[in-house]
Amino acid sequence: MDNLINVYMNYMVKSYSRIAVVFFKEEQYFIEKNAARFIETYIDNCYYGIKHTVKDNSLFGIGVIEKEFDGLLEELLDDYKDYELVDDNQLYKKKVKMLHDLRDFSLDLIKLDKIRFNGNWEEDVKLIFVKYDIDINKVIKIFGNYLERTNKFISMNDDFYTLTLDRIDNREKSYMLKLNDKIDVLRKYKRFMIDEVFNDDRLDLDRWKILIQKFSLMMLNDMIRDKKIDRTYYLSLDKDVFKRGVFNEDIKHLLDNPFIRQHLCLVLPFDIIHSYRDRLDDLSYELCIKVDFSFISDIGAKIDACNKLHCKETLMSGWKERDFEYLKGYRFLDGRSLLIYKEEG
Repeated sequence: MDNLINVYMNYMVKSYSRIAVVFFKEEQYFIEKNAARFIETYIDNCYYGIKHTVKDNSLFGIGVIEKEFDGLLEELLDDYKDYELVDDNQLYKKKVKMLHDLRDFSLDLIKLDKIRFNGNWEEDVKLIFVKYDIDINKVIKIFGNYLERTNKFISMNDDFYTLTLDRIDNREKSYMLKLNDKIDVLRKYKRFMIDEVFNDDRLDLDRWKILIQKFSLMMLNDMIRDKKIDRTYYLSLDKDVFKRGVFNEDIKHLLDNPFIRQHLCLVLPFDIIHSYRDRLDDLSYELCIKVDFSFISDIGAKIDACNKLHCKETLMSGWKERDFEYLKGYRFLDGRSLLIYKEEG
């Protein structure tokens, strides 16, 4: 099971690379492989904010992508030097020219990404490739299939679960992700039976997988529609994500996306972060320490211990009423307060 954003982007790379093959006709494997590199560079820049050549903080735009494509072209030409003694001289020169032409063609190819929601996209496709000697009907067919599949993909839904965003009590634009069952489709079953099955601890991993995929799909829709994302999301996990000291590979795989990393913080109990910090750092996610202060007598010592873990946030999931005002008003040295979110149950 792969992250849904990765699935979408991989299909974009595959479809756009096929269009490059339609134009170049010859050396199909060579073109498809290298066209994929240009499309991947575009995705890194446009969607993930990752630059490979441009070293400043320039916003994504045609000037930036041209420089990024120039840098990639140099890299591809340098890589291809190893084939100078493998391919004959004529083929070598031909492929070098193809790489230069592919750089220019890719600048027009990526324009397809901005017309995917246009009603008259077929005419837009013709305009994009008007200067090329290309079988435009094949291009329209490939792009049409791409749109049909991706539009179904981004509108996926299921009959049994919903994703809700629970506001963190004391922090604006900060939300805990929560998976809920859809009651209406399960009304023929008794409520207590639904709750008992849905909340069974043995299903934690499966619930996390579904939740992450639903969140990924929500973020994908925001991303490709150029919606401004100014929220921070939190995903609460626990010790069951580790088995014999290894972070669950399925969940690790589902979380492996640069865009999700920019907007999601992983919430884990203090002892789990303390014991497995190096392995959690390998995920490249911001971490939030979850502490239930209901059972802690020396609050100051515990907060000091949290400080030493150097995580982005600390969340209190429980407290004694007599300590609440102190905890609510506590400020770390950088001015941050404890996040307040009491989970049900």
